Amino acid sequence: MVTVAAVATGLLLAACGRANLTTTKTTYHQDGLVAAVKGHSSAKEVTYQVDHHSKKTVTVRNGTFVIQVPSTTHRQAVKLQADGLKTTTHVAAAKSLGSYQSIQKKFNQSLVGATMSKADQRKAQAVAKAAVAIKQQPTPALAETLSQQGPAVKKAMGEAQQKVHGQLLPTKTPGNGVQNVVTTKGYKIRMNIQDGNVLGATMIVSTKSFKQAAGQRAFGTSFVILANSTGADGQSVLKQFGDETKKLKKGANTIDPIHSHGVNFTVGLSTGDFFIFMDK
Repeated sequence: MVTVAAVATGLLLAACGRANLTTTKTTYHQDGLVAAVKGHSSAKEVTYQVDHHSKKTVTVRNGTFVIQVPSTTHRQAVKLQADGLKTTTHVAAAKSLGSYQSIQKKFNQSLVGATMSKADQRKAQAVAKAAVAIKQQPTPALAETLSQQGPAVKKAMGEAQQKVHGQLLPTKTPGNGVQNVVTTKGYKIRMNIQDGNVLGATMIVSTKSFKQAAGQRAFGTSFVILANSTGADGQSVLKQFGDETKKLKKGANTIDPIHSHGVNFTVGLSTGDFFIFMDK
């Protein structure tokens, strides 16, 4: 019995000192803006390479590591290496919320329109209808509408655009990767953009700003418009988000995911910010 115990102890000690490198899954999916590849290693750091991109390293803490991999529209291979060991896992392809150009045009036009007065909004709608109708069947009445109201509407839109200049999405498509596309005092809009497609978007709202009425209005307007620009029902999602935040005040610790027309909305909380993630 003593001999058996000694052998078992020796095997256990040998196993403890053995190099290891494993991942928790064989395939990871996007959660928010990125896929979090998690694993265990006996090394101090793990070297990894995503598809053909440059190799990078991640620090191992208490035997575990996490690699943030931005999702793309195709399946990605993640090759890992540490202590002479190698392993490969994958990140599944993600669905696009839409092309960046399509989303930014809808978002910017809607935000500028929402900033205009009700009277100017009605004039703008009349001019837009006249511009479409006159191409199909020109009439003196349509021409008069465009000539009389067109310049005034153009001026009003220019003034509104100046007011929300810092809140508009860049007209030029950003390069690939996760990046902030809008930064204001109260909130940020962050996107994962890959080859002109938006694979995920996040609104980051400071809790300090959210406690103020002006901050709530600015966030609410931009959030509804951004959600609408991805095909979701922004007003419905905002109402559900409000209902969920009320649960937090009553002692709840989590906010349930919200779904609208194929778009998923999840909420993350930190000490000073709300994170509202959008993906498909």
